[in-house]
Amino acid sequence: MKFPHLATAHWIWLASGGAVALLLAWLVWPRSAVVDIAVIDRGEVRREVVDEGRINVRDVYSVSAPVGGLLKRIEFEPGEDVGKGDVLATIAPADPLLLDARSAAEAQAAVAAAKAAVAAADADLALARADQQRTAKLFERGFAAKAALDHADAGLKSATSAALQRKAELQRALAAAGKPGMRARGEASVRSPAAGKVLRLLQESETIVAPGAPLMEIGDPSKVEIVTEFLSQDAALMREGAMAFVENWGGGEPLAAHVRTIEPYARTKISALGVEEQRVNVVADFEAPDAAPRLGHGFRVDVRVVLSEERDALRVPTDALVRAGEGWSVFKVMDGRARHTRITAGDGDDHYRVVLDGLATGDRVVLFPGDSLKDGDRISVAVDRD
Repeated sequence: MKFPHLATAHWIWLASGGAVALLLAWLVWPRSAVVDIAVIDRGEVRREVVDEGRINVRDVYSVSAPVGGLLKRIEFEPGEDVGKGDVLATIAPADPLLLDARSAAEAQAAVAAAKAAVAAADADLALARADQQRTAKLFERGFAAKAALDHADAGLKSATSAALQRKAELQRALAAAGKPGMRARGEASVRSPAAGKVLRLLQESETIVAPGAPLMEIGDPSKVEIVTEFLSQDAALMREGAMAFVENWGGGEPLAAHVRTIEPYARTKISALGVEEQRVNVVADFEAPDAAPRLGHGFRVDVRVVLSEERDALRVPTDALVRAGEGWSVFKVMDGRARHTRITAGDGDDHYRVVLDGLATGDRVVLFPGDSLKDGDRISVAVDRD
């Protein structure tokens, strides 16, 4: 006797087992990695370094007070034109200092003592002069020796010097007491050392100034330079005459410039993170200064200096590079598989590196290969950057 329902169940179990086996096989079957690729070509490779700089007027003249005194109000305003030799400021003699009662009494006493000393010195001088005249007459008549005349002459010179010293001390005492008439006469004019514009006023209102006090700064805003403090390791790679570009100056396109000077002295600076850095001033000039925008003294800009440049170089995207010990490698696409290939890379930037050996024009390489991609893995292309 046959049981049809048992045969049917048998075939159902067989079919289910086959389906599970196929599913497991599909799950464990090696799949191709989906990658982006790029084609090796020839083009420009440029290495640059960028840092924050500032615009400086090339020749800034700091005008200071030649003498101390009362500075009269300066009428010039920043941006005004001045000519060489123009009077910028006037300094008048300052009034004597006010004295308190005790200091005034001491000063008056010093004046009285100085006057008494002058009177005594004048008396000694008169006596010495009379003695010298009398000794000279006796010497002419033969009643006095030469030694006596010499002694009288020396006494007259000593008395004269003492009288002059006492008079100088009186003048000093009068000046300390603030006597009217002891002040210096006249005013001093401060003149412009060069033609240009007033860049900055350091002292505008009327006030008492000391000798050497800064008053203003003068320069020609049409003659500017760009000064940037680069890291010393970046400055060491630069050369004078290198191309540079001034960016973020407030306009659109970068402004062309060239490096004029790389200063040989580095300064220690503290970064925003508190790290000590060695910074070097790199000075650049605009390629077309007459066509450059009017940027004022101290304006902030970004300066990009070209360290190296090749116009027609075999290049590889930096996104395709993988570290291989001390060198570099890429995953080259060959017959649908990724082949780990060592290359020799030269100079470059964040976008491209020069290929010295290991690749040729038209080769296709994997971008962003990641750690999971291995040599010989099958790949399928998601994005082809021809």
